[in-house]
Amino acid sequence: MNPEDLRKSLIAAVRGQPPSDRVPVAFEQRVMTRIRSAGVPDPIEFWAAGLWRAVLPSVVLLGVASFLHFQISITPDLSGDSNSTSDELELVMLDTLDSGDSW
Repeated sequence: MNPEDLRKSLIAAVRGQPPSDRVPVAFEQRVMTRIRSAGVPDPIEFWAAGLWRAVLPSVVLLGVASFLHFQISITPDLSGDSNSTSDELELVMLDTLDSGDSW
């Protein structure tokens, strides 16, 4: 038998049967209860959940940054002059003032 003919005959048989008016007991109440239980998502709860998820990575990042800061600030200055950077800055600032090239 041709599959297309079989399909057409099955569709014709199904269309010949009227749909049932019988609905399962309390079907509407079960569906409505399920819809109400889902509820509308609260935007404040959404943000709060996201912020709580970000706490642990933030604390870890803070710990790593603090550790690196203290490691860098504890290491001794090997250049011999601890005020070299501030002296260079002062020299550059005063040199621009003493140049006399003003507008």
